[in-house]
Amino acid sequence: MRAEQEDDSVRTLQEQAGQVPFDIQQYWADKGLPLGKEHFMERLRADGGDKITTLTRNYLHVSHTRFLDILDELKGLSLQQALLHMKWHQKPTAEKVNDAIREAIIQAKEEGFDLQKTYIAHAEVWRNKVVISQHMRNRYIRGRGRYGSINFVESALLEITLQERDKPFLQRVHDPLEWVREKLRAAQKPWVPSVEEVYEKERGARPIKAVYC
Repeated sequence: MRAEQEDDSVRTLQEQAGQVPFDIQQYWADKGLPLGKEHFMERLRADGGDKITTLTRNYLHVSHTRFLDILDELKGLSLQQALLHMKWHQKPTAEKVNDAIREAIIQAKEEGFDLQKTYIAHAEVWRNKVVISQHMRNRYIRGRGRYGSINFVESALLEITLQERDKPFLQRVHDPLEWVREKLRAAQKPWVPSVEEVYEKERGARPIKAVYC
């Protein structure tokens, strides 16, 4: 019932703005590109270019479900928008995602990306995909012990895909509620550094050590 009400409110806003609802499936069909998750990278390159990089991070004793809502909000945002967006999140997991975004900024910069044109093309998390040693698995056996339940290893594998592109993602452009989110992000600007400032700070804290051959 609530989902139907939200759909109706979105349609009303679209009608008031004179917008035609954007159908991403029809958009790719008109371009003759295959649908489905397995063809995502092919569509991404066709839409924005070949400059793509992926960051992965592992988390132990964290449920993957804690990341889902936050990652859905970040898809399609630029790196600067993502930093602003994370500012108002109060969830404990938000700090982990914010750290991952900062790592992604460092990785993108050092791979030659223009940070002002780099977007979060995709963000996904998997349950228990982290490679864990057998020794650790033996310490966290599923079941019940003599004094109660025995903990087991709960892990989450986070993957963030970045793309340098000249134009934003169409789903963000055609979202009738995006202007509200943009105003909320703009209110955070006095307290959030730019992507270039984040890179300089993070790289300065972790200088590259000289290698002697």
